Amino acid sequence: MGSEVSGTLKGILEKCRFYSIALDESTDIADISQLLIFVRTINEEFEIHEELLELKSLETSTKDGAKAMVGHRTGLVGLCKEKGIHCLFFHCIIHQEALCGKIIRLSETMKTVVNTVNLIRGGNKAQRHRAFIAFMDNLEGEYGDISLYCGVRWLSAGNCLQQFFGLRNEILAFLRNENIGHEYQEKLEEIQFLNNLAFLTDLTSHLNALNLKLQDKKQNISQLYGHIEGFRKKLDVMQIALNANNTAHLPSCQQLKEEEENDTKFSMFHEIIIDIKKEFQDRFQDFDSLKPKLTLFSNPMEIEVSEVPCDLQMEISDLQADPFYQTKKYDVPETFWKLFSKERFPKLLKFSLQMLSLFGSTYVCESAFSALKQIQSKTRNRIESASGIKPETLPY
Repeated sequence: MGSEVSGTLKGILEKCRFYSIALDESTDIADISQLLIFVRTINEEFEIHEELLELKSLETSTKDGAKAMVGHRTGLVGLCKEKGIHCLFFHCIIHQEALCGKIIRLSETMKTVVNTVNLIRGGNKAQRHRAFIAFMDNLEGEYGDISLYCGVRWLSAGNCLQQFFGLRNEILAFLRNENIGHEYQEKLEEIQFLNNLAFLTDLTSHLNALNLKLQDKKQNISQLYGHIEGFRKKLDVMQIALNANNTAHLPSCQQLKEEEENDTKFSMFHEIIIDIKKEFQDRFQDFDSLKPKLTLFSNPMEIEVSEVPCDLQMEISDLQADPFYQTKKYDVPETFWKLFSKERFPKLLKFSLQMLSLFGSTYVCESAFSALKQIQSKTRNRIESASGIKPETLPY
């Protein structure tokens, strides 16, 4: 089985025209750093394969975070350049988006939410948790329970905040009924804390929606970047609206505004939107530099010829004047570029194959790590590159 899979992978690599690799590192149940390497290939027939290339145990010291991969001096990127390897390097677009959300300056609000939830159902508070569920059943609240917050799960904060905001009055009533959490009771009665909570809930909800779009499978790099660009435009809209204390795009803020009437001022939060816009700009510089090529890839029939790289301008001129390709311009890129003649458009064909070979994110690695956790257990927790779990044992 192992030799057959290895032979198939070797055949795919030999036939590919272009390829890219995705790498990610995580620590397993035995506290050993594991490096996953996936390869994405494309051949002349536009057949795309994503395969696990290697699972490698890193016995020596490693660094946590993005610097271990994309650091320009000591990270993987720096080491590749030191060896004379010159290619495109990107930090995972999903990781970048998640890091952008961490700069929101409302950490004290989130801390109060987490501490209140933990007071109700965290640790060894099963009895109090059951009392809370029974309390909610009697009130017939919007949610029957409230979720715990997990810092390492990207979507956890949004789910926790949405439930907490929806149950804020019921939580306050429960704390009073149980005569606990007096400091949190005071917070839940403060209009400024409620304003912070509403804004944090809405902004995190928008970031969660973006994150889920980025996690959709079978997306090319142009589609992923399009989601980022769309969110940037939404930030512009929210900034303008908040300047006028308009909360039309922030449902929790709008609800609180209607309930509290003149006591809610959300215009102050436009500064946080500015900070997030700046963070997106800084973190997506590598993707922004690729924008002209992404535009050409996704819309070759309508792009201005002057915006196309010089070596492609002659072919793009012929392409845009061809009546046959005009009828196909609304096809998805994966279908449209397959129609190209190698004789008429050799440079454009090469360009399209290069773009389609690119990984946009390391989500494939994240999925593999999740599968790895299902395979491992306390009785089977050692992974070795020579005799442990092989690529063919993972469900890919």
